[in-house]
Amino acid sequence: AIAVSKNPGAKQFANGLVTTANQAFVEAFRWGTRVGAVVLALGVIIVLRWLPARADQAHIDAQTKDHADSKVETVGNADTVDAVDTAPEPARA
Repeated sequence: AIAVSKNPGAKQFANGLVTTANQAFVEAFRWGTRVGAVVLALGVIIVLRWLPARADQAHIDAQTKDHADSKVETVGNADTVDAVDTAPEPARA
């Protein structure tokens, strides 16, 4: 709109065109900010309502058991990590 207002043929409309474009930009920015604030508030409500503050004991016990069952350590650098089984070998008779 500002580029069009600099056109010599648009001199009579230039002032109104620039004013209208600026008002439209500011109004759109205000609405965008309001919509963003509403989305943020909904996100906070969802997190506070449905994400647990801490795990219950049943989940902790299950995770501890799973972790104990899979004795695995990582060997290698951060880019290429190889899993190595460190469970003890079964006893041979």
